[in-house]
Parts: sequence; structure tokens; C-alpha cells
Amino acid sequence: MELCINTKLSLSGASANVKIYTISENICNEITSIINDISLSELMNLVRRHGGCEITSDNPLTIKTCDNEIEVVVSPANLLARMGWGKAVSKARENCKGC
Repeated sequence: MELCINTKLSLSGASANVKIYTISENICNEITSIINDISLSELMNLVRRHGGCEITSDNPLTIKTCDNEIEVVVSPANLLARMGWGKAVSKARENCKGC
């Protein structure tokens, strides 16, 4: 897999480092077309289109699509994010039931 996106996202003062890896340029283009408006719901829609997902690590939070075409790695970037990390992981687990 190759690095497609390397960015920092913020929500209500909590910041997270986000890296998205893909297996092809076409999939990377699909992701970069939505990255400016990326939200949890957009990310989950993308994952659903790729067969669902599984979580392979909690910290950093590592999410892989079931078709093995996308890997998302998220880590807390500030204290506020670290304080709420458990809740963020729980929310991700609710949305990623495994392959």
C-alpha cells in the first residue's frame, strides 16, 4: 500500500493525525475527491463501498477495509484528542463490525 493522504483533522478542538493508504491511484483519487469534506459519515460510506471494515489496532486506530484496498491510521494529535480517545475508538468499533 502507498500513502495517499497525510493530514490533520480537527473537531471541537480535538485534533487527530490521519493517514490513508491505498493499493491504487484510482482509489486514492476517490478519497482525495472527498477529503476536504471528510467526516466520520463520509469515511464510513467510503468503507462500506469497499466491503466493510475491521479494526486491527486501537492506538493508533487502524482501520482496514474488508477488500484490503484501504487502510486508515488515526492517532490523537493533542491532549483533548487523547482524553477522548477511548470514546472515538468505541464509535469506530460500532461502525466497523469486522469482515
